[in-house]
Amino acid sequence: MPDNRTIPSHTEEKESISPVNNRLNDRPNTCRTLRTICEVFIRSFTPVVGLNRSNRTEVSFTFNGRTP
Repeated sequence: MPDNRTIPSHTEEKESISPVNNRLNDRPNTCRTLRTICEVFIRSFTPVVGLNRSNRTEVSFTFNGRTP
């Protein structure tokens, strides 16, 4: 009896985890796109403003803090 109960429980867990994994997989993709956009903006503004590497890290951290 316990062996028969464990088999359906594992299948149910996989089904419930699959949509959660899909959502988690979508979030890092959006984070990557935001980071690439930030890097492009930082690279485009660095020659104009003349920011140092330390300022680049501060800008990236502040933007990451603003995004939920």
